[in-house]
Amino acid sequence: NGTYVKFSDGTMICHNRVALTSVDMSNPWGALFISAEFPITFPATFLVKPAVSVNSENPDGHGALWMNSFTTVNSFTGRFLRGGPIVFDVTMAWMAMGRWK
Repeated sequence: NGTYVKFSDGTMICHNRVALTSVDMSNPWGALFISAEFPITFPATFLVKPAVSVNSENPDGHGALWMNSFTTVNSFTGRFLRGGPIVFDVTMAWMAMGRWK
């Protein structure tokens, strides 16, 4: 589920890099196309809902934006979206920062 660091001031950072293969972005959503949702579980539990940041990397240059659906103290869920349909491989790098105490 990734790694985490707890600081004595109560701050915690969780992060991970996840390689996703054959992400299908052919589902129309208005003028855009979206993937299925991807649930991610944090490696440690936050005290309150953390701030989550997600980056996507694709060596072929097929970009997609990430949209968070919801975040809890244990996990977050979201999906990729873009202007045209595609099936591609992507590395998702995420980081969550919040309080553990």
